[in-house]
Amino acid sequence: MKYSINGTTISGGGVTYGKGTNKCNEFACDAVQSGTGYRPQVPKSGILGWLGFTRDPTAKEWATIAIPGYSGPLPLSTASPGDVIAMAHHDDPEGHVGIYVGNGMTASANAYQGGRITVNNWGFRGPGQNGEHAGDAGPVVRKWVGLP
Repeated sequence: MKYSINGTTISGGGVTYGKGTNKCNEFACDAVQSGTGYRPQVPKSGILGWLGFTRDPTAKEWATIAIPGYSGPLPLSTASPGDVIAMAHHDDPEGHVGIYVGNGMTASANAYQGGRITVNNWGFRGPGQNGEHAGDAGPVVRKWVGLP
């Protein structure tokens, strides 16, 4: 399976991210890197972060914090192919993140299907049907704006 991310085609066929590992964030970073040449990173926690060590943003971080090179959270109505779609759970460190591929569909690593890359309407389903917990905000869009 191939997806066009910001004008670049990436392959998702045969790629898995480990069953039950919740590696949707790793897939999103792989897709962004494939399309932009830049791998989004945030500081590691504690002293490692102070020393400049970084890691891929979690799904919750994609939805809530500043990610270098990306806009702040925007409404779903602004989504264009290649944009990151993310949702945070307010009551735990989890969430979900994928890449918008157009026509109300996202590509993401699906922990419930053995970590396979799936394309479905996650993020664009009705309220409460995107895996939200009670009290969660809905999914948001993050657009590539480039590095300073």
